[in-house]
Amino acid sequence: MTGMNILRPLTAKWNFGPVGLASVCIFFVTLIIFPSCSKHPDVMVPKADTPRLVFSQTFGGSQGDNFVAVAKTSDGGYIMAGSTISANGSGDIPATPPVGSSYDMLIVKVGPDGSKQWVTTLGGDQDDYGQGIVACPDGSGYMIAGYTNSNNAGDIPATRGNNDIVVAKLSSDGKKQWVKTYGGDGDDIAQTLAVSPDGKDYILAGLTTSNNNGDIPPLHSKDFAFNSDIVVAKLRADGTLQWVKTYGGNQSESTRSIIVCPDGSGYALAGYTSSDSSGDIPKTHNGNSGISDMLVMKLGTGGEKQWARAYGGKDFDFATAIAASPDGSGYMITGMTISNNSGDIPATKGDYDIVVVKVDAGGNKQSIHTYGGNGDDEAFGIAATPDGDFVLAGFTGSNGSGDIPTSHAAALNYLDAVVARLGPDGSKKWVKAYGGNDTEEAISVVVGADGGLVIAGYTASNGDFNVPANHGRTGTNDGWLFKVKEGR
Repeated sequence: MTGMNILRPLTAKWNFGPVGLASVCIFFVTLIIFPSCSKHPDVMVPKADTPRLVFSQTFGGSQGDNFVAVAKTSDGGYIMAGSTISANGSGDIPATPPVGSSYDMLIVKVGPDGSKQWVTTLGGDQDDYGQGIVACPDGSGYMIAGYTNSNNAGDIPATRGNNDIVVAKLSSDGKKQWVKTYGGDGDDIAQTLAVSPDGKDYILAGLTTSNNNGDIPPLHSKDFAFNSDIVVAKLRADGTLQWVKTYGGNQSESTRSIIVCPDGSGYALAGYTSSDSSGDIPKTHNGNSGISDMLVMKLGTGGEKQWARAYGGKDFDFATAIAASPDGSGYMITGMTISNNSGDIPATKGDYDIVVVKVDAGGNKQSIHTYGGNGDDEAFGIAATPDGDFVLAGFTGSNGSGDIPTSHAAALNYLDAVVARLGPDGSKKWVKAYGGNDTEEAISVVVGADGGLVIAGYTASNGDFNVPANHGRTGTNDGWLFKVKEGR
């Protein structure tokens, strides 16, 4: 089993990177912003909220590279985590430590303008993926979480199962300080990482199929061995485990987003559940049929469940990211849905639509919106803006239909990155597509100190439209970082 395949239910489309791209994307024409000039009143003046491209940078080597997480750094720059299978010493990929014939974790640090400062890789003899990254609050470096299929090889210590959780600490200049693994005899995957409310510890979350062995406590009742629970672990700054907890029901649960609650009272996470009224899972909308609902859960500082809510319709619904309202009034969850005008889900426009759900501080639904076109539209990242809005990032396979502008992609089955700004209730303010002639996905977004939106993902395009030159052969992926900013 490859690591990428277990990050989404086999019965649903849940993409996380360059493996197994979903559906349809067609052509988009870029927005051209004309400069204002008082002597020429007929010249088009951009609206103050028109997002303009500030920078666009690609990073990679001879083969496949991607980013799945981006975080701000104390010097005004950014740090990204993902994976690479490019050859040692090709493009931006360092010659050492060596990258094997499988994926290695890829970490890239850039300045405020997106310019490369350093690149490092971590891994062993099998597949290793970086999924979450944060800057250490004490300024000592960076913490990276992901998962590994390696075992006692390269940078990876001994593991217990098929995939183990892996956590690594890097110094501020990218040097490895330590690498640790956690797990049991099944698959253990970290998909997200956050700093604890006191700034001293770290919280990771993801999924596990291990059951009461190794570092993993008992799972909830499962119908099949491949069913997963959500796993959440708290680590000290040196990687020592403080506690590990599982949450779930009689079928499968997973999460790829956990955040600290604004009041410091604990953590909020978003993911999916295919259970129904069992274990930690509330009543879902599909009657325990194995079809998933979006799951939102609040945990206390010790990991104790405080509440859980499920939202969805008659078909598959997934939550992929969560952000807190700046005023502490609740949370915005985003993801994807193929339910249509059923349960909690309003009418949709295509195959998968982007879905956004606003809940109050107790997890109670306040609003639900869907956005999309005639193809696949999915969101993977969300962030709050200081003024109370939200921005999301994902991909679109639609083309000038519904809520989606015209695409850059030159052929069917190609995708563009999509970025949207939403009001405090999830209502749409604008939606923009960015990309080139091939496929792009936006996976993670942060709001910079100047209010600009910095988005990380990957691109297979090469020097056209919004995308600079690719480091590999045609059709291979580079890690992609770009920034857009509203105003003139």
